[in-house]
Amino acid sequence: MKVLGKSLLTAVTVVCTAVGGAQVAGAQDRQVLIDSLYPQQVHDAPIGDGGDGVGNSAGQVAPGREDLEPLEPGFDDNRIDNQAGQGWVPTVDPSPVVVSGAMRSDREEIPGGFTKEEADLAEVQEARERLGAAGFERAGGVLPQGVAEAFVAAPVNCRTYWPSPYRVCGAIRKKYDSLGGPASFLTWPRSDEVGVPDGVGRRNEFVNGFIYWHPDTGAHAVSTHFSWVWNNLGWESGPLGYPMEDEVAVGDGLGRKQVFQGGHIYGSLAGLGSVRGRILERWLELGGPTGVLGYPLGDEAGTPDGRGRFSRFTGGMMYWTQETDAHFVTGAIQEIWALSGYERGEYGYPVEDGGQVVNGSVQQQFSRRMLNIEEYIGTELITLPNGKPINSVVFNLTGKEYFNEILQYYDVGATVRENQGPGGPGNQIPKRTVVSPIPVPSIYRYDPNWHGTGDSLNDYCTWSPDDFRPADVYAPAADFRGPCANHDMCYEAVNRGTRDRGYCDSKFLRELYYVCSHVYDRGSGVEGQCRSRAELYYSAVRKAHGD
Repeated sequence: MKVLGKSLLTAVTVVCTAVGGAQVAGAQDRQVLIDSLYPQQVHDAPIGDGGDGVGNSAGQVAPGREDLEPLEPGFDDNRIDNQAGQGWVPTVDPSPVVVSGAMRSDREEIPGGFTKEEADLAEVQEARERLGAAGFERAGGVLPQGVAEAFVAAPVNCRTYWPSPYRVCGAIRKKYDSLGGPASFLTWPRSDEVGVPDGVGRRNEFVNGFIYWHPDTGAHAVSTHFSWVWNNLGWESGPLGYPMEDEVAVGDGLGRKQVFQGGHIYGSLAGLGSVRGRILERWLELGGPTGVLGYPLGDEAGTPDGRGRFSRFTGGMMYWTQETDAHFVTGAIQEIWALSGYERGEYGYPVEDGGQVVNGSVQQQFSRRMLNIEEYIGTELITLPNGKPINSVVFNLTGKEYFNEILQYYDVGATVRENQGPGGPGNQIPKRTVVSPIPVPSIYRYDPNWHGTGDSLNDYCTWSPDDFRPADVYAPAADFRGPCANHDMCYEAVNRGTRDRGYCDSKFLRELYYVCSHVYDRGSGVEGQCRSRAELYYSAVRKAHGD
């Protein structure tokens, strides 16, 4: 086997990281070694010894975070393969020197986007870590005076994971190994252990994320996707602080979460977001991601007047001020409140939680006045070309495009029963699937000739559409005809004196919600839009039938 040359031996001496105050290798040292093996190799960050989990160079700071910002792995080129390292194994009998044609890189495809130069350096480091001074000499290496002592002093708790030339040490290595090393979602190291700006914490970057260590929190991994949110808030120096736990699945099977010192990060089908402070406390009291508000969308922000804070969720919004505390706004109330200008408009900040149904009416108290949907929509009607009367406010809130689609597909007598599209090459609206979780009772008689005179209860959803259609024209429509038919029949029982109107209305709203939750995934955000329409249509039906 080839004997190391003088320049390479000198490089090996400085690259070895010793404990007890011995020299710690830096980017320049690594470059000397790489240049000895191959030309034109990139520089990299320094490595800590890992002896106590933080390394001897704890004060060493990644300068200005230029090595991380603005883009993380996956920010610009989001082709994240969490299983790229499946099947990884350490190198068998690694060579302590580069032997042309005899390296692992000559026998195997190099994974992870690493170069042959990096892979060969990784193999040399693997051999050095396993052999130590005595083994290195037995393998044919010639160690000058003083170098053997450096090998003996080199930390045994640092490790190289082929084909990455970057080493993982101490508590960070322990965490990495516990996750499965390269076989984990992190795959391979992309940096040596370095310090962070506070001078206390340590981190390693990996292909698909990071592991951060702090004496108060321990070592925890942060995936690339969650690091996007963390980065936007200033990493560990921002309001979230350091991670306190690893990322885990939420119990509903729809999302994932991670706990930090100052808040939580959540991910779902609807996107990524963080929640913190009093808003986090109230949100968790309401059931967190499985509660009425669902998953967060984005991060907490301040209101324009400087008084409040708010967070958006798939099912609504949560607002906080010192005077009002934290309360949520959701559904049709949120939609109307937003049109009025949010907290700057005529209603002000919420002073109680949304979802209030008082004497059958959906309403919520705000700092300036009450918002009651039935009072808001009034009684003005418009008549569609197909003959169906619609509350004018409901029409405007629902959108002209919605009714254009309805009118292209259906006659007044068919409404959504047949889902017959006009067809033909000129039709630009895809034929939707209409999902009906609650069927129309077989004994229900639909009367298409009733036009709002109040003498019939056979019109499905009075003064409102008979279904909900998302903006995505390829998404299914949620059929409300079953709940509306049940409500008509229940009101007939009220007229006969065998039912109470409050019972009928409460059952009607529950059934509308049921349809939304059984057509759309809760974590997608569309269910919340459906519930908003359900409350609007419910209020129009109640308004049509009077007190």
